Amino acid sequence: MRDSLPSHIKRLFWGDNLNQLDFNKHADYIIQTILEHGGVKDVKWLFKKVPRSIIRRNFSHYHLTPRSANFWKLIL
Repeated sequence: MRDSLPSHIKRLFWGDNLNQLDFNKHADYIIQTILEHGGVKDVKWLFKKVPRSIIRRNFSHYHLTPRSANFWKLIL
C-alpha cells in the first residue's frame, strides 16, 4: 500500500512524479528534501512520522548543503 504525503509536503516535490513517490520506498529522499527545504509544519510532520533517533542514525546518507547539515546536527 502506497503511503502518500500530505499536501503541504507535496509542494516540496514539484519536480517529481507524485504518483510514484512513496514514503516507504523513498524515505531517505523525502527526509532529506524536508530537512533541506521544508518549513516548520513540514518538519513537525516528519518528526511525528519518523523518530529523531532514526534520522540521526541515517544522517550521513542525506545530501544536504553544509548550512543545512550544520543546523540539523545541532537540532538532532
